[in-house]
Amino acid sequence: MIKEFKSLLNTPVGIIFPMIFICLTGSLLWFIPGDYNILQNKYASLDGLFSLLPFLLIILVPVLSMRSFSEEKKSGTLELLLTRPISLWRIIGNKTGAIFLMIALSLVLTLSSFISIYYLAIPIGNVDTGAILASYFGMLILALVFISMSVFASSLTSNQALAFIFSLVLCSFGYYGFDLLSNLFSSGEIQVFIQSLGLLQHVSSIQRGIINSRDLIVLLSISAIFYLLTYIILSVKKRRKTILTTLLILLTINFLSIFFHYRWDLTEEKCYTISPQTKQILHNLDQPLEIQLYLSGNLNAGFTRLKQAVENMLTDFSSIVPGKIHWKTIDPHAPENAGIIKSLSSEGIQGIAVNEHNKEGGITQQIVFPWLKIKMGNKTLPVSLLIHMKDKSGEENLNMSIENIEYELIRNIYLLTQKDTGKIAFLEGHGEFSEEEVQYITNQLSNYYQIDRGRLTGNISELNDYKTVVIAGARFPFSERDKFILDQYLMQGGKLLFFLNGVKADYDLLASSGQTPTMANDVNLQDILFVYGIRINPVLIQDVQCINLPVSVNRKNTGNTIKTIPWHYAPLLTPNPNHPITKDLMLVKSEFTSTLDFIGNHTHIEKTPLLYSSDHTHVTKIPEMVTFQSSDNPLSLSYFNEKHLMAAALLEGNFISAFQHRPIPENVSHFKELIPQSPKTKIIVVASEEIISNEKDLSPGYDKYSQITFDNTEFIIHAVNYLADDWGLMKLRNKQWKIRLLDKQKIQLYSGWLPWINILVPSLILLVIFFISIRIRKKKYFH
Repeated sequence: MIKEFKSLLNTPVGIIFPMIFICLTGSLLWFIPGDYNILQNKYASLDGLFSLLPFLLIILVPVLSMRSFSEEKKSGTLELLLTRPISLWRIIGNKTGAIFLMIALSLVLTLSSFISIYYLAIPIGNVDTGAILASYFGMLILALVFISMSVFASSLTSNQALAFIFSLVLCSFGYYGFDLLSNLFSSGEIQVFIQSLGLLQHVSSIQRGIINSRDLIVLLSISAIFYLLTYIILSVKKRRKTILTTLLILLTINFLSIFFHYRWDLTEEKCYTISPQTKQILHNLDQPLEIQLYLSGNLNAGFTRLKQAVENMLTDFSSIVPGKIHWKTIDPHAPENAGIIKSLSSEGIQGIAVNEHNKEGGITQQIVFPWLKIKMGNKTLPVSLLIHMKDKSGEENLNMSIENIEYELIRNIYLLTQKDTGKIAFLEGHGEFSEEEVQYITNQLSNYYQIDRGRLTGNISELNDYKTVVIAGARFPFSERDKFILDQYLMQGGKLLFFLNGVKADYDLLASSGQTPTMANDVNLQDILFVYGIRINPVLIQDVQCINLPVSVNRKNTGNTIKTIPWHYAPLLTPNPNHPITKDLMLVKSEFTSTLDFIGNHTHIEKTPLLYSSDHTHVTKIPEMVTFQSSDNPLSLSYFNEKHLMAAALLEGNFISAFQHRPIPENVSHFKELIPQSPKTKIIVVASEEIISNEKDLSPGYDKYSQITFDNTEFIIHAVNYLADDWGLMKLRNKQWKIRLLDKQKIQLYSGWLPWINILVPSLILLVIFFISIRIRKKKYFH
């Protein structure tokens, strides 16, 4: 093998074409503007390189392989070679190994680009090394397959040009042909089968950082078949037994790989590890899904990453249930799709304007549609793919969107497949918000669940059919009977969601006179909440991070004027970024918010804060007269002397009954025996009922003065979904992808000479190896 490698290295072809390969990849990655340019795309990634390499290998491998046997045939040395005491397998292996070493050397020299992005990244080293190494491994395996095809082509003819053309056709069709051929069939199962015969489907997953044993077996089997064909062509004695045995072994291995295979996700964040919940839901599909992706067209680098992530996820879904998921990408701006934008708009699918700076310093605008539609039978659901948080940068929003792809896709697929959506109960009878006051959130939740409202009648099992019970505000005390029914519902695994104020205030009096007295809002639930491990404190949060209100200010010289003042009793609560309920949410609007404390040492209960105040908070104890603070007398920052006070919390675990050592209330029907402890279940307590209420036709969280909509709706929906989530889908929201950006300052500093380094240094290394090889050869044969 080493002898063959040296021989190849000393030929013009062996040095010129690898040099062209290195210069071409370096130019496309560092000089030529376009999708492959690393500096232009601004991400610490080599995706551009690995998109280029298959195409370049389709050309480079046939060039290096065309003379392997055709030259031997033409010069008449093949017969002499076959008479030597060396097996034909070894001859084929030596020639293949030499070409493989040359390809491997060429790929190793592209590591200069990896080193460059490693030091250009923010911070240094913020690259996904595992995914990049997996991609290089995938390219080596692909090169091995291309070599086997090209060596086979070379064994068929003594003409190098014909060998090159034949191997070029073989490699091109092997990589791209089967995917193109599959489009001729309408059946999804046939399409998937035909695509699985080609190389593209198997290599693309490795390029993303996933190594599947089934992909490796298929690729290596294809390579082995072409080596076997080469052996058959060159062998003087056709060893049928050897050939049949080899084919039988390959068929057996491939058959077994269908049932026994393993998948290694080498990405740093394990981004492509599909959850067991997702797999189970996909396996439960009884009808095929039709998916249309509208994120297409002239996209910038960020949206291209989002599109690729969606397509990769859909590809993974398709591989889990072959033939059940059919998807295609549609460009709404394409001439053949005229009228589709108007149609999408009528379905609530709106494009967003993306501004980009061009080379001339101007701004160009592109309308993109980060949406897809999922259709099953007669039901269709539009799915938004983009998270848009105003306090986040574009890169951060796109990164969060990529993190949530699996959750958004599988959640909507789950909704389409569910015949029984489950039921949610909103309690009445204790001064809770009316149906109109929570109409918006009820309508939103009705997309997922059947929503019922009603009073408790005393039947011990009347809540058993509900996934979650919501107490949306309360003005009047709960009776012992109602508390007992809630307690035993929880003890049977039910979930409870409380929106309760710790303090009462007169909103009408505040609006008319600018002030209101306050008092504790005792609705007789504190005792059972205390047993469960949490307490609502009868205090009010004042926060610098709050909404602003217009108020009338009386001035001596100018009369009444309208001024905007901070309303500190309406804090904007900060979500916990590390929990799936509140991850990637913006601020949540509240009013007359109390604080929460965890109580007791409940080792069997996991307690998690969900919402909390800002760094500058003040606690107002009651009774206290609440007034609008005039902008003429602003509160000093020293007044806000506390921070991060908890206003919403989650409790999970095995709860002890609050009635374990208390008498059973009267008028409880169908009661048999007290359940003293619950299975693992959940409670969420929110110390501000205003979070869930809405004004007419407006969503909760909408501030009509600033016209900003805060994330109240998303918080409530995520909270209910988390409580009612039997599949654990909400945990998928905890996936995190690092944002891997290049340092703009370093790009400006090094952009003049760094591209030249990535071309000249690898080229010089190759030339040095070439001249050393020539020097050794001359010394060996001419001295």
